[in-house]
Amino acid sequence: MHAAQAISSMARWAVRLSFAILVVVVAVVFTPSTGATGHFNSDAAIPLIMANSEKVDGFFLFFLAQDRFGAWPFLVANACHRLTGLFWRPDGLHLFVVAALVASVFPLAKIASVSASLLGVVMLGGVVMVPLLQQNALTLDQPYSWQWLALMWAWGAMRQIVESRSREGDGPGAWIGLVVASVAGFLACWISPLSIVLLIVFATVEVIRARAPNSGVTSPVSCGHLVPPILLSAVGLLLVALIHHRASRELGYQYQITSAKFDWLFLGQNFLHQWRSFVSVRGPCIAVIAVALGLSAVFRRSVGPRAPTLAVWCGLIASACAVGAINVVLAWPRLNGYAARYHTLTVLALVSAAAIILARLAERIPIWARGLACIAIALGGVVFTPASRTDPYFSSNRAAAEALQERAPRSVLLGEYWGLYRYVALQDRGALLPITVEFSVNRMPWTSRDFGRADSILVSHQNSTRFGDPAAPVPFIYEHGELFEKTTAAWLVVGDQAFSLFSQTRGRRMTDAAVELGGQPWQVRDDRFVPDGELPPGDLDLVVTLDGARPRWLVVGFGKPLAPEQGGSAGAVAIEGPEVAPVPALAGDRTLAWPWPDAAKTLRVGSLIQTTGPDIEAVFLVGDDA
Repeated sequence: MHAAQAISSMARWAVRLSFAILVVVVAVVFTPSTGATGHFNSDAAIPLIMANSEKVDGFFLFFLAQDRFGAWPFLVANACHRLTGLFWRPDGLHLFVVAALVASVFPLAKIASVSASLLGVVMLGGVVMVPLLQQNALTLDQPYSWQWLALMWAWGAMRQIVESRSREGDGPGAWIGLVVASVAGFLACWISPLSIVLLIVFATVEVIRARAPNSGVTSPVSCGHLVPPILLSAVGLLLVALIHHRASRELGYQYQITSAKFDWLFLGQNFLHQWRSFVSVRGPCIAVIAVALGLSAVFRRSVGPRAPTLAVWCGLIASACAVGAINVVLAWPRLNGYAARYHTLTVLALVSAAAIILARLAERIPIWARGLACIAIALGGVVFTPASRTDPYFSSNRAAAEALQERAPRSVLLGEYWGLYRYVALQDRGALLPITVEFSVNRMPWTSRDFGRADSILVSHQNSTRFGDPAAPVPFIYEHGELFEKTTAAWLVVGDQAFSLFSQTRGRRMTDAAVELGGQPWQVRDDRFVPDGELPPGDLDLVVTLDGARPRWLVVGFGKPLAPEQGGSAGAVAIEGPEVAPVPALAGDRTLAWPWPDAAKTLRVGSLIQTTGPDIEAVFLVGDDA
């Protein structure tokens, strides 16, 4: 007797230990610093910036500069930062994601009537084995772990509403369930509006289960009892979105509001692409395993037809199908190239469905065999996952961020989206001020107003060719209505990452001149020449006649990046003056610049091409330093 009890106790501890081992594996192996889920990039940097920000307003209610990824996890992290002084690092915030995924196991285990430790072992084993879940459920820049956590707690609260009504009518348990379901449902919908559909699926499953014979629910339950938390969740989402959009307008930041646009004209195309994408992530294999396990358990009477486990299995399979259908009928996946990440919830639901059946089957085998099986899964997770080592790419980015912080604290850093925010997120307090170039995603629009006030800026050459080669950058940068001149090429080089220094031309701009473009005189405004009215399209001649001192440079700023025929390559357009040989243009991304010849008083630039829209925006005469 004592030996049997000792074996039973050891087996239970073996299951718990296996669960803990897998939690550690997921927490340590798949951190951003290891690169196991992909290189740390600007998308992953935004949650860190939000978690450590000293500024929080309505714009922070969603992942910065979009309205489809609710930011409440990062607001919770930000509250921890403000209350405790904790400064989040990438690996630390990753632990927050892992905690969300692990916490989702407990409500699911309760409603499925299986051991939480057993379910955790099987679920995390599945996450470790499925690359799609590694790359999307364990990363900072994807919402799925948070969404799954809120959905599972909402489902568990719906079950409590049903069972409490059976025991005590409209007693305290039902009201507590209503509050928890409403809050969890709201958080799920805040993370993603798609959650509304899944909440409806789970509520429907609970009502069908409650009405089934021999379900154990004695008090009648209808859909009306589970509608209030879903409605409250939807209303909460609407209010949060309204606050966010108002804050966006106050910042002067406009973007296309995400809408559930049905893609009726592309249903066939969507289905084929989604199926191919689903096959590429081994979705059909996972689906077959999940369905086969459930059906075989029923036919072998391992799971009773009225058991809670079977109801939860049905709900998970139905939710997986619902997500797949939404991916076909809505336009958003097509507009984003049918990315594999849209299958994450489907695969997570299928893995969970398989996990609850396996957990229930494991409870029917001898307890010592159960413990050994869990240990085998945990050891498999340790052996077959990649070794935990620092990603050289992450180390290089961190070294560059530290060097920037040391040499240029609180400076303005200009760059393309993918070569910008990651440096800011990897810095300590007093980080750089990130500003994206125009026509690139701007996650922090309030920083643009500080661009013109900067005396000098650093530019990031990473993931961009707009500034030229680091060894020979473009001579001028025209961004956000301001003109900066090259000061030092490759001012900072860390490994293969280079940053150049540019200085503000304000204070060196000259306006003692007459400027005409296409025969129309231009007026002086804010130390530059701008058109007085709309310009006609076509080939236009620029004529500049000096009334005072000679500048060093004539610079033309364009409203958008230059096409090759507009002078996008050096020497494409020449400048001429009396007794002056043609001078080739020095081309930048949005500028053409010519050094002013000594002998010239009047210069003519022939055939500047004006296309549609505000193409040629400004003309600058840049002199020497004061």
